[in-house]
Amino acid sequence: MRRPITILATCALAFACREPAGPCNASADCLADEVCVQERCRKVCNSGGDCPADQFCVEGACLEQPAPPAADATLPGDAGVDSGADAQSPDSSTEDSSAVDAQMTDRETTDTLVADVLAADTLVADVRQADSHQVDSHMPDTRTADAQRPDTLERDASAADVSLPDTSPADSARPDVVPPDWWNLEWPLRSRLSFNNDAQQEALENFPALVVLTAPAFVYDRASVGGRDLRFIEPGSGQVLAHEVELWDEGATSYVWVKVPRIDPSPSSDFIWLYYGNPSTVDAQDPAAVWSNGYVSVWHLGDNPAAGDGAIKDSAAEQQHGTALGMNHSDLVEALIGEGLDFDGANDVVDIEGSGAAGAPLDIVGGPMTLSSLVRPDGNSEGTIIAKRVEWSAQWQLQAQKYDSAESSLSFLWGPSQAEQNNWRTDVTLVADSWNHVAVTVAADGIPRSLYIDGEALIPVLESSASATSEHYDVDVAIGARWTSSGGTLWHLTGLLDEVRVSSVARTDAWMAAEHLAATGALVSVEAAEQLP
Repeated sequence: MRRPITILATCALAFACREPAGPCNASADCLADEVCVQERCRKVCNSGGDCPADQFCVEGACLEQPAPPAADATLPGDAGVDSGADAQSPDSSTEDSSAVDAQMTDRETTDTLVADVLAADTLVADVRQADSHQVDSHMPDTRTADAQRPDTLERDASAADVSLPDTSPADSARPDVVPPDWWNLEWPLRSRLSFNNDAQQEALENFPALVVLTAPAFVYDRASVGGRDLRFIEPGSGQVLAHEVELWDEGATSYVWVKVPRIDPSPSSDFIWLYYGNPSTVDAQDPAAVWSNGYVSVWHLGDNPAAGDGAIKDSAAEQQHGTALGMNHSDLVEALIGEGLDFDGANDVVDIEGSGAAGAPLDIVGGPMTLSSLVRPDGNSEGTIIAKRVEWSAQWQLQAQKYDSAESSLSFLWGPSQAEQNNWRTDVTLVADSWNHVAVTVAADGIPRSLYIDGEALIPVLESSASATSEHYDVDVAIGARWTSSGGTLWHLTGLLDEVRVSSVARTDAWMAAEHLAATGALVSVEAAEQLP
């Protein structure tokens, strides 16, 4: 009686093949180029030429030829049957009938075997296709399937869903756990920086915002030396924003300026990202790009005044550096934003050399312009904040000056023409021994539009108007005093200065209010750091 043929998989899917043509219960027991037929491992073939000499290819498997029928057991109608067959004895008839039955049985066996092998061949093709798909989806083409599988893994025709080890790069798994908006996986920490522009009705374009970094919100021990790995990123676009590190102090507070493309007014949910924690990157500071939106000069005044010519650096593109006169290293002191300079009211001045030449960036005549600074007057002292002026000549000067009280007001002197100078002041006085953010905006016609104290726009009061005694339009800009006609200085400030700026545009009220917020650290909030898993 024939045994049913069972085919589970080719040897290409199995891992414990026996010797060639050995006994088997399933194709898993055979070699890679064999299939289990009638409990024997049979070689897989495409034609008879693939089989041994004593075998032939039957529907993809090499099989032995069935034994030929006995010579005396010819079938009816076969060639060689003589006319005397009817005369054969009953015993001969019985034997002849048995031979015919045997021959029919062999043919039935062959037909059934062919059908079984055909089914086996179809199953082999299906399993190989599944195995090929599984291997291709998990492994490079240069590796064979068997080389990647453990010998103990059992496979059948439905085992194509067994996953092989993932050989893709490690980063490919990160999107499953990393926020999808993470800018760059080489920077493993980030903090969200949100803006407080709620009190304004005007959007700020390309605004230099101050970011104040303190622990624990900022993780200093993960940042690079000097903050060289800081990257400020605009959400959505992924744009890297220009920044400048004014002061880096890992043990206390660091101050960084970043140019923000747009800060919307109230209600606002604007924010940017600060990324850091990459020890292998390089410094990407670009101060000139931070201070490019109408700023002519920006002096942070955090430099050593005793360092010689040009020591007081200008962060804007024109680089109108200053030289401190009458000052030493002890005049570099703690200020509202990092460090500033202490002016003694006697002979201290910063000379912006060459700034008075005709056509120089700071040779601003007739407006528009904006002057601003942080000033901390000692008591109710008077004196110059910044000036381009000689004695009673025309040009401009921002100063602290007393008028009707013992307290100093903010004052601005301006000569809109070569023959005239006017003095405007505020009714509000400066706070003695405290930091005041002061500014003036001048329209194109040379008339001051507003004076500002701590971000509040104040109407300029015309205090006096007089004829200028000289022109002197070629005088250098000075910080902390103004020049005499003999080359000396006078009207010195007693107190501290920080963040002196000159712009060639008249800033808006919203801009000046935001500058005040930035100077006091109230414009930007630094949230706790997020870290990659």
